[in-house]
Amino acid sequence: MAIRLQFEGIRCFVKQQDVPIRPVTLLVGENSSGKTTFLAICRIAHAIATGAVPGFNDPPFSLGAYEQVASRSNGRGRPATSFSVGIGLDKPEHCSLRATFVESLGQPELALLLLTAGRLRHQIAPEARGSPLLPYPAPAGPLRQAAEAILQALIRTYAFAPIRTSPKRTYDPVAALPDPEGSHVPMLLAALARSAAAKGWSAMQAALADFGVRSGLFDAIEVINKGKKESDPFQIGVKSAGGAFNLIDVGYGVSQVLPILVDTTRRGVGQQTSLLQQPEVHLHPRAQAELGSFFARQADHKRRFVIETHSDHLIDRIRMEVRRKTLGPGDVALLYFERGKKGATIHHLELDKQGSITNAPPGYRQFFLDEERELLGI
Repeated sequence: MAIRLQFEGIRCFVKQQDVPIRPVTLLVGENSSGKTTFLAICRIAHAIATGAVPGFNDPPFSLGAYEQVASRSNGRGRPATSFSVGIGLDKPEHCSLRATFVESLGQPELALLLLTAGRLRHQIAPEARGSPLLPYPAPAGPLRQAAEAILQALIRTYAFAPIRTSPKRTYDPVAALPDPEGSHVPMLLAALARSAAAKGWSAMQAALADFGVRSGLFDAIEVINKGKKESDPFQIGVKSAGGAFNLIDVGYGVSQVLPILVDTTRRGVGQQTSLLQQPEVHLHPRAQAELGSFFARQADHKRRFVIETHSDHLIDRIRMEVRRKTLGPGDVALLYFERGKKGATIHHLELDKQGSITNAPPGYRQFFLDEERELLGI
């Protein structure tokens, strides 16, 4: 089922955008072209579809008050009087749910919900709520089918921060409360290692070791207890090149990628849309590329990855995984964000069965081509 994110009048996106969300969705483009805003919109759309209150400043995103969220024509003047965020499906009947926000006491306030199914339209009052399984009431027939389809298509989101928490030499056991920066991950690993059910810890170690060896980053991850009681501190050990080291004593890239590996593997038992900002940070090219394969192997229509990246190595590996048939061309959306004088535009770049881009706009790769010409002196 094809899911489309539809929005207009929010931050740098002055004009309406209608772009697909697929098992692997890659966001590429210059800085300040709207990629992080897009990730925040993904989470806002999920909140709208499930009847929750959208959070415009829930970590790791911070869109600001209404004045900062709503677009301004040409980047100047007063903010738009409203903006909208919606979800669309190709089936059934090209249905969509679209929310319009206006300003109230300086903050965005939901003003209108519009449910559509083909040519049918149904307005929903913001205060209206249905059952937990159908957050918004809809009449019987195509409109109700549309509401149910949208709810089923939307998968809960989990956002990762662009910079993960710094490693520590020793950790004290505390509750493993999920955190975008991954500070809970050492606690989660310790809980798995100390659990009476060894199967979960063995599976996690195997998944981590697989990536570590493929990427050349490490051979294994272990939990080193510094006492016999569960309340005693522990360390995260990294085995590499025949030696054993503390997490804080190895390359910084290991501590930065570990939260992504652990959380995506751990959450793989259910449906999840992972929103990632620069997962390749502090990784060398081989590890960046292998991260692309890691996402490709995990992605399906129940597990999606929306990835903001500046890594050609990660992108090219995803394209190679299409050629290898790990993914189909329709499983990947490569979204190119282009800044303009009248706001940002998102171009959807399609891949063929060989992983080649079939419809690249003129601006795509222009920077890299210019740099190559400068290097060659031509």
